[in-house]
Amino acid sequence: MAGPGSTFAGPLQSGNIWNPGDARGPATVGLAVLSQKVTLTQNGANAVTGTIYVPDGSQLVAFYIDNTVAWNGNTSPLTIGLTAGGTDFLSATSLQTAGRVSGTAFTAAQLVAMQQVGSGTSNGIAIDFTVTPTGTPTAGTTIVTLIYIQTIQLNAGAA
Repeated sequence: MAGPGSTFAGPLQSGNIWNPGDARGPATVGLAVLSQKVTLTQNGANAVTGTIYVPDGSQLVAFYIDNTVAWNGNTSPLTIGLTAGGTDFLSATSLQTAGRVSGTAFTAAQLVAMQQVGSGTSNGIAIDFTVTPTGTPTAGTTIVTLIYIQTIQLNAGAA
């Protein structure tokens, strides 16, 4: 059961012309940008993982990484992937300074992977956010906001 608020089973679209071949001109339909967030809090020497589920076929647009409490200890890097500790979307990124992490660099392979997550056949794709400390931090809290677009998955002949 969903709630509170409105939920949609499919992507939210805006615009009045869907078909690019429409006599009225080029397509004007766009898709809504959505967000979800996860909070990661240090747990001593243990890795901490939070999971966000996005609709299959979604495009991952951005990650806002906000350290409300800097992680102490030797190193406490954040990775983002399809499994805990995975780097499909973000390689090890330091969390040892409070504030918003800026200048996050993506590899070409990560950018390609972010264009469409999943194969279009499942109910949701798990995106795992993992902090793996070296040493034993006693402080650290990070809120990661995932910005994504739920794309349209057309079946053959549905265009």
